[in-house]
Amino acid sequence: MFFPLGFRNVVVALYIIMFGSLVILAEFALPSQVVRYASFLMSFIGRGMFYIFMGALVLAPGIIRVVAGSVTMLVGAIYVVLEFTPSIEPPSNMREENEYETPVGETV
Repeated sequence: MFFPLGFRNVVVALYIIMFGSLVILAEFALPSQVVRYASFLMSFIGRGMFYIFMGALVLAPGIIRVVAGSVTMLVGAIYVVLEFTPSIEPPSNMREENEYETPVGETV
């Protein structure tokens, strides 16, 4: 059976769908409520650890699950490495709205 039914499998599948939707939102634009309650997605290390967690949830016996989980965890590891690379700045979708703007009245 490709997708075995059972309470545990259904709960894990619901988590994967919910977190997968959050990942899609995080890659394009984060709504203000997501920024407020999931601010860890605004840094490379937070997003990387979230991807590693997601990959671990997907990882299970079966070639498709092993490949999907491994690739997701690899992407998470790359995000973690980017956190410690000083020449890389976070992209605009990972910045809070006013994080890099100069406050009114101040000059740089």
